[in-house]
Amino acid sequence: VEVALSGQAAEVEKKRAMFEPIFREVLSEHLGFEAERARHVCEEADKCAGLVLEHKAKMEMLNIMDMSARKVVDPSEQRRLQRIAEKADAAQKQFLDVANLHG
Repeated sequence: VEVALSGQAAEVEKKRAMFEPIFREVLSEHLGFEAERARHVCEEADKCAGLVLEHKAKMEMLNIMDMSARKVVDPSEQRRLQRIAEKADAAQKQFLDVANLHG
């Protein structure tokens, strides 16, 4: 029994040694994809931030002009911006979790 277990343990160690570099390569590739995804999310977040700043400037101008500000950003655009911000936050959290786990 001891000889059989020793042989099995050696076989498992051999397979682990073969698997580890492959796993690291796959993980590295995955982190590369996640970094690219995070880059796209950052670009979208920058666009969203620009739209928010533009909206803020419009609101300030309307307040200065003492006009109604209800129609500066229509509800569908507001929902779209909210979804983008939520997706960006979720993607950033997932990327940081993966990077912290495997970094």
